Amino acid sequence: MNYCRLASILMSISLLLFLGTACKKYEDLEDAKTSNWKAEFAIPLFSSSTSLEDVLQRFEDGTFVTVNAEGLIVLNYKGDIIARSTEDIFNVLSDGFFEVEDTSVAIYLPLPSSMDLDFADLKSGTIAYRFESRIEEELDVKITYPQLIKNGTAFQIATTVPPGNTNVPYVAEGGKSVIDYRLISTNNDSLLVEYEARRVSNGELVELKNFFMAFVDFKFSYLEGYLGQDLYELDRDTLEIEFFENWTRGDVYFEDPKILLTIRNSFGFPVRTSTQVMNVFTADGTTLNITSPFITDGVDVSYPKLNQVGLTTIDSIYMDNTNSNLQAVLSSNPIALDYDIDAVPNPDQNLNIRGFSTDSSEFRVRVEVELPIYGTASGFAVTDTFEVDFSTYDKVDFVEFKIISENGIPLEVMAQIYFVNEANEILDSLFQFEERVLEAAPVDGNGEATSKMEKVSFAKMDAARFNNIRKANRILVASAFETYNDGQQLVKIYADQVVELRMGMRVGLSQ
Repeated sequence: MNYCRLASILMSISLLLFLGTACKKYEDLEDAKTSNWKAEFAIPLFSSSTSLEDVLQRFEDGTFVTVNAEGLIVLNYKGDIIARSTEDIFNVLSDGFFEVEDTSVAIYLPLPSSMDLDFADLKSGTIAYRFESRIEEELDVKITYPQLIKNGTAFQIATTVPPGNTNVPYVAEGGKSVIDYRLISTNNDSLLVEYEARRVSNGELVELKNFFMAFVDFKFSYLEGYLGQDLYELDRDTLEIEFFENWTRGDVYFEDPKILLTIRNSFGFPVRTSTQVMNVFTADGTTLNITSPFITDGVDVSYPKLNQVGLTTIDSIYMDNTNSNLQAVLSSNPIALDYDIDAVPNPDQNLNIRGFSTDSSEFRVRVEVELPIYGTASGFAVTDTFEVDFSTYDKVDFVEFKIISENGIPLEVMAQIYFVNEANEILDSLFQFEERVLEAAPVDGNGEATSKMEKVSFAKMDAARFNNIRKANRILVASAFETYNDGQQLVKIYADQVVELRMGMRVGLSQ
């Protein structure tokens, strides 16, 4: 049996009456007498004690059940982690080539227009070259990048080039790794390259022809400076709220719902959230906007400073009744939260704040919905179906169930069970009318249960009815639940509150 959704779980408290497995002796149900049937068997089905926390733990992976410090049960729905890394954001030097048209050339660095880079440490990459010599003797060639420094020495490529001529020039090709070099930027965001080509015979300077260079597979381990204020776009996501997945009618009101944003940041500069979308989709097809200063104004996220490289800061941002309209929105039968949260670096555009990014820096956002079970429910109805097989029971004269419940939870459940065949036709129902299978425990002015409520129910079925439902291949369970006092009073549901259920069945068999 798959008890998969909260609504189904609350409804399935009534199903436990028929599908439980914790069997005990039948003595407690000896008074479950009906007519004086001659051939009958008294079958103890089960006697069990179940808390709502136990039942809720059977949820699908999208729902997490916790208990807060007060002991209240809390339903948690967690969205996917949305992240952006250094590689996603910073591509300071793209692969490509450029022409060296003079002995000293400033190469433009394709940095974001708002970035003012101080330096970058390289962890991989190669500077490649290709040029032609038309000089009919050997040349000594040195190519230097004065702004690429390693152990105090500038990056340099030195090579000796064989003779060429005007008709058949010598083509020189090669490259050198830039691992562990530091690129020191200038105010004009350019990288200087210089070369010397001298005749080996006399040291005379000459010019090279068709001289090209390329940056290949450049990757950085560290960037430092003012790293811009261009928007970091994160992915839009939808968080499903399973509580209302099988909703058909009625209302549930949560007194203290929350949305939690957990932000982990290892970029070393100021970041402010920029929420593009924060909506709720409801069971009746409506879209509702969540309003909060956190959405309109954004949230300034903490960040590691220059002396904290490698540290990850964590911010937990709560939207609740005090700073949003969550109470109203999440009491409208929500089935999903739709959100799109981006990030703005250096939102105040203060160039004096010099920051950093490492090759492992990330900005990670996770959204969670928390629903403490503290509130009201009125006429909240759900349906679900389950497969059954009665085909092997062919000699039953009658069936009668007796159900005894002692409920310590301030929640009552009304249920009806329909037997449905393969043609989707309803063959019969278990009860003549919708049956209250659980009575809500009474509560005090604080919404806390004060005692248990006992309820005894009977369900009878004669041979003709049972023979008819033998053709059913599934049952449709329609349940409605309300909190104490017809859903008019706030109630609290604690982890230690239990429902005690006992059930017996009498079956009459043909002789």
